Amino acid sequence: SGTQIHPTGVNLRRQQPDGDDLHLRALVASADGRVVLRSEGWGSDAVELGTAVAHKLLHECGGDGLLGWAPAEAEGETR
Repeated sequence: SGTQIHPTGVNLRRQQPDGDDLHLRALVASADGRVVLRSEGWGSDAVELGTAVAHKLLHECGGDGLLGWAPAEAEGETR
């Protein structure tokens, strides 16, 4: 079997033009586009927000299963 490409997307925006409040939306889809998983979050630290949204997308929304990752792999261990 070959490598499958999974469509992904991220949108980050400030709630107010001069504010620190951020809104992040992310998605990952199956290779055929039939399954689309979405997650979002709000916060003021972009790195923490991105990490939290990615964790939610992978572990709570089923992204790790969609991507075919074992739980240890999704936590950053060697694949």
